[in-house]
Amino acid sequence: MGAKCNACGVTTELEKVFRKQNGKSYCPPCWLKRQQKTRTVGIVLFLLLGICLFMGTRLAPEETKNWRHLNFFILLCFFVVSAIPHEFGHALVARMVGWRPRKIQINYGKTFFKGRILGIPAELNGPPIGGITLVTPFPPRFYRIRMFIVVACGPLANLALAIAAAPAFYVGRGTFLFSISEGDHRLIPLKMFFLANVIQFVINMVPFRVTIPLGKLWSDGGQLLQALFMKKELINQKIAESYMHETLDCFLQGDFETAASWIERGLGICPSNLNLRLAGPMLWTEQWQLREAREEYIKLLQEAMDKPPARAIIENNIAYVDALMETPELLAEADEFSSRAMANLGWVPAVQGTRGMVLSWLGKIDEAATLLKSSMEAPGQPEANKAINCCCLAVAEMRRGNTAKSDDYMNKARNLNPKCFLIERTGILLRQMAQNRAAEEPVPLELLQSPSEKGLSKQTGVPE
Repeated sequence: MGAKCNACGVTTELEKVFRKQNGKSYCPPCWLKRQQKTRTVGIVLFLLLGICLFMGTRLAPEETKNWRHLNFFILLCFFVVSAIPHEFGHALVARMVGWRPRKIQINYGKTFFKGRILGIPAELNGPPIGGITLVTPFPPRFYRIRMFIVVACGPLANLALAIAAAPAFYVGRGTFLFSISEGDHRLIPLKMFFLANVIQFVINMVPFRVTIPLGKLWSDGGQLLQALFMKKELINQKIAESYMHETLDCFLQGDFETAASWIERGLGICPSNLNLRLAGPMLWTEQWQLREAREEYIKLLQEAMDKPPARAIIENNIAYVDALMETPELLAEADEFSSRAMANLGWVPAVQGTRGMVLSWLGKIDEAATLLKSSMEAPGQPEANKAINCCCLAVAEMRRGNTAKSDDYMNKARNLNPKCFLIERTGILLRQMAQNRAAEEPVPLELLQSPSEKGLSKQTGVPE
């Protein structure tokens, strides 16, 4: 049974990957856009409400309800901002217990700030309405204890801030009166700060699940219970997934040696983890060990026949390797696999890019260029992936006879990622295409083959 996105119209046979809201189905990008739009409208209305409340206290300062409403507005503002110290509580303590805080991400969507704060990678994607801290549990010893401490210190950071603000309720002679009645006549920001952090602490300690673009996650309270009673198999899976994230980070930075070491560590803990097993041939592809990568993908495909999402991803990767090899007998396979991947995961930039490469190989340049541009311009695309798309677009434009545009895409690829593994090979191919165009000769397929593929040498396995 398939599904259709009610926003963009894209279809898929993988109904479970779509998000449902108010009886309608949405593909992940459209669901995220709707969430962002809802939040943006909410923020604008929220700020307008604040302005109105402030004006109310100016125009009628004797009205107690105006002051109450304005103080409540300040409480909500502090509650939103309290997500920032909450996430840094997780990250800083993770570093203290010997783990690596990989990233603090506040909100989702368009990035407004990306850098390091206190030595920790941080990303702000809009107002601080919720966030997540990604931690790599390495070394994995004493996982339960360390994870419990890291998770607990997010809410505890809010509790510490609340305790620091508690003197606002001091009324003299050692007496604390937890009353906000004076907020009927004036602003009481420190007391609102106290209450906001107390509420943040209480909410996060309640076990519940929330849906975010990364999937469904437990609140801190739920994760604390998990840390205490988590089975060994689940611990190994979580460790392996975090190592997979480290692998992808190194992969995008061109640090293949470190990426290989993370794969080795992860598979040592959880040999059955499919994502880590997929990372190996991805790495070999970047190192132009295309035959080895394709053989491993074929093996994984046989194991994933009963797992539709994984099967679609593996078929896409096989088509990608086929397109890089450009062996004529693999053209039909690349066309079939990339077409099927598009039918199931057509909104995924990598799938669009692969299909674009195959269509370019088939001579359908207009369709290829459209998909490659869509992949390159997708929000959040890493520069390494954009550079690959630029190389493919350069080849497509050269096949169309547009040398100037082809050169522009190659220059853009070099600016995006000078280490891109396709730049040198694409440059050689483009020069030969230009010469052959003048001589009206076909392009030798051997130009896209590495020495290992010509039989001069052969390596297997993940490089150490």
